[in-house]
Amino acid sequence: MEDNFQNQNNNQNGGGYAQYTRPISRREIGLCILFTLITCGIYGIYWMIVLNDDVNEVVGDRTATSGGMVFLFSLLTCGIYGIYWVYCMGEKLDRYI
Repeated sequence: MEDNFQNQNNNQNGGGYAQYTRPISRREIGLCILFTLITCGIYGIYWMIVLNDDVNEVVGDRTATSGGMVFLFSLLTCGIYGIYWVYCMGEKLDRYI
């Protein structure tokens, strides 16, 4: 999957591979759900933080909210910010692709 993403990105950036500062690995949604259930939600928090940072890395948005701040804002707003965050991530990826 990572190679497929880089090939798609290769076509958009004029033939060159995207320069990421850290590797972006493939994440399985089914395993995330399973691990979240096993760890009583802790893995879901980790997954949200890492997913946020990966999306920001892929689209090159260095000034975006970090994963830790997304979790803190979601915690402070009783999950309302989390819903807004999901919408913003979709919009950000839609503009990129």
